[in-house]
Amino acid sequence: MYLALIPQFIHPAAGNVMLQGFVLGGVQIAVNMIVNAAIVLAAGGIAVFLHGRPSWTKWQRWVTGTLLGAVGVKLAIDAPASATT
Repeated sequence: MYLALIPQFIHPAAGNVMLQGFVLGGVQIAVNMIVNAAIVLAAGGIAVFLHGRPSWTKWQRWVTGTLLGAVGVKLAIDAPASATT
C-alpha cells in the first residue's frame, strides 16, 4: 500500500522526497494505531457489558444468527445458474 498510495502525495519541489515518504507513512501508521486502539477498547467495553448481562448475550447471539442465516439465504438465492446448459 505504501508504494502505491503515498508517492501520489509526495512533491519533489517541497524538499527531501524520502523524508516526506517517511512522514506520510508515519502519520498513516499513527492514525491506524489510534483507530485500532479505539476498536479494541470499544470491543472490550462491549464484552464487559455483555458478560454482566446474560439476557443481552442471548439476544445478541439470536440477532447475529438470524442475520448470518439471512445472508446465507440471500447468497443461495443469488447464486449464478449452473453452466451446464
